[in-house]
Amino acid sequence: MTRLYDENAEDLLRYFARRTVDSQLAFDLVSETFAEAIASRGSFKGNSSEDGRRWLFGIARNLMNNYFRRGHVEQRAMQRLRFEPVEIGKDDAEQIEELAQMAEMRAAVERALGSLKPEYRDAVRARILQQKSYADVAREMGTSEDVVRARVSRGLKKLKKELEQIRGSMEDSNV
Repeated sequence: MTRLYDENAEDLLRYFARRTVDSQLAFDLVSETFAEAIASRGSFKGNSSEDGRRWLFGIARNLMNNYFRRGHVEQRAMQRLRFEPVEIGKDDAEQIEELAQMAEMRAAVERALGSLKPEYRDAVRARILQQKSYADVAREMGTSEDVVRARVSRGLKKLKKELEQIRGSMEDSNV
């Protein structure tokens, strides 16, 4: 397990940091990935470092999907293993952000947002970034919730397409 950690922790940290744009959350997700790996090590059937890497990234993808689906990190694996959460310091957060090129990602997100039609951009910013309810956004925009839902949906689809291209080019240059 130590070798798997040494060989993959930095790449996992980069993977999570780029997707969450939150260095503390990325650190927590890496910790949880390894906690889950330790808890389920009996199910690992691989023989090589590459098998271990695929297994770890499979766990990581599942945790990332759970995070996006539920909106928070599951702590069950860490609790089962009696791991205490570790708070990262400012210097550590800065290193994670540099490793994952988060400043570049934030700039890319802002550019992508700027390329949206104003009504999509405003709806996405209010609903997703500011986490306002659809009802509040509709009231502020002077329209119906259905219209806001459609604008957010369309805006996110356009953002996703744009950011997938950017993420791919960033990952090609680093991983």
